[in-house]
Amino acid sequence: MNLADTRTEVATVVSSVNGYTVRSRPFSGAPKAGDGWVILTRLEPSDFRCSTVSLTVVLILGPDEVKAEERLENDAIAWIDALTRAENLNVADVVVEAASVLTGTNNTPLYGATIGLTTEVDPNG
Repeated sequence: MNLADTRTEVATVVSSVNGYTVRSRPFSGAPKAGDGWVILTRLEPSDFRCSTVSLTVVLILGPDEVKAEERLENDAIAWIDALTRAENLNVADVVVEAASVLTGTNNTPLYGATIGLTTEVDPNG
């Protein structure tokens, strides 16, 4: 899979967890609880045909710290399971971390989570 297709597949897989809508790229607008997007963190050669890509999924859990922590606790294993069991992805180094995300023009702080992962991409698809 090429990089664009990989981002789309990661977004689709994480969106399969109930209550989340993940886009393959960042978007403009005010995100709400359950929104997410995939960002490119690192890209490096793997061999002469493929590259290793590190992606980060940013997920918004909401403005309430207690509810966000509960949501993180309830959904983190489902995110990991969805990614590691996905047939079209061969991911490694999957890690979930709590995060604070500043959003919108007023930099409104929201509680969230990030999912880091590594996989290979092929520029020829």
